[in-house]
Amino acid sequence: KTDLMVKLMIMAAIYEFMYMHKTPIKVIISEYLKASDSFIEEPQKKFLNAILDKASIISRPKEATN
Repeated sequence: KTDLMVKLMIMAAIYEFMYMHKTPIKVIISEYLKASDSFIEEPQKKFLNAILDKASIISRPKEATN
């Protein structure tokens, strides 16, 4: 029962994690959280942050550990 906007943001961020290797993980997550201010409420924002953090570790394990 995740909101459609949250799902779309997760999918777009995962795309960036996988294919935009020049953009640091922290920048990607920060930009999506900033954009989410207009669309979702605080509890969903915390959920989005947690999901993006986990997805970044899976998609870029070397960068996530630095």
